[in-house]
Amino acid sequence: MPFIDTPLRLEIQLGQARMTIRDLLDLEPGSLVELKKSAGEPMDVLCKDRVLIRGEVTVLEDSLGLRVTEIVDSDRRV
Repeated sequence: MPFIDTPLRLEIQLGQARMTIRDLLDLEPGSLVELKKSAGEPMDVLCKDRVLIRGEVTVLEDSLGLRVTEIVDSDRRV
């Protein structure tokens, strides 16, 4: 298999939150967790904890998708 065809695992990060262990244990179905990201702000796509691209969440039929809005540090792309 050519190197360029190697599969990668990507993670799409919606946001981050900080809470105490007590608050974490108090979560139940229906609880809301406030993220440190504004509504409409681009989502980060990471590979091995490195942001590669950013984009906005979109709906593709019955699935969620991501519309790419930015290539991060395109000079370092393989």
